[in-house]
Amino acid sequence: MRVTAFTHGGSFPVNEDYIDSARQNGVCCFAAADGGGVGNGDIAAKIVVDTIIDEFKKSPLMSGEAIEGYFKSAQAALNEKSREDAIYDTMYASAVVLITDGVSALWGNIGDCRIYRFNGKLVEEVTDDDSDAFLKYKDGKIEFTDIRREKYERPTKTLCPCETALPHIYTVKHIGARTSFLICTKGFWRCVAEEDMEEALRTSKTSKEWLSKMLGVIENAKGAERDNMSAFAVRMG
Repeated sequence: MRVTAFTHGGSFPVNEDYIDSARQNGVCCFAAADGGGVGNGDIAAKIVVDTIIDEFKKSPLMSGEAIEGYFKSAQAALNEKSREDAIYDTMYASAVVLITDGVSALWGNIGDCRIYRFNGKLVEEVTDDDSDAFLKYKDGKIEFTDIRREKYERPTKTLCPCETALPHIYTVKHIGARTSFLICTKGFWRCVAEEDMEEALRTSKTSKEWLSKMLGVIENAKGAERDNMSAFAVRMG
């Protein structure tokens, strides 16, 4: 397994994304969060990711129940922070988690962070977004590729104080050397089309090269304000 990670504030002075990873007993966990909410988004994202990674280290299990438990613990940590001071009541975070032992993989997400699964050099699966734009796509009102062009709104479901939201859970029982994953926040996927992800993967030999080429696509985009952006590029072979 080859992994390269990236996070950057984009055009903004504060990076409200946060990412981290861990390995326990042969199982790897990757977590990313995109925070928001009246100046405390960076705090929310860090709380969510730190909690998920800490819970994974305590219980590195390959199960949907484990992932759901990680999200519930992150929710509880946000609740606790809001009880310290009402200033944190408005913070929230989208989050995504992938766990894999190299043979199978499970992942979960809330909000508009995404995981792309590639089989060979092609996108085979993408997580659902909790967003109005994704609902328009599901209703047949726009094409999937148009989601990134829609005006951004706060996700319809996030991790935030005093609310309960369950993640979408996905399972792949068999992965191999041809499998790759892109784990990223909205600031990344809104700037890199799926065909550009595939082309970058097709012409790269390493995860570092793959991620570098996708970042090149973002860098070459003209005249656009760039959101916070973060990603893990994971190649199994």
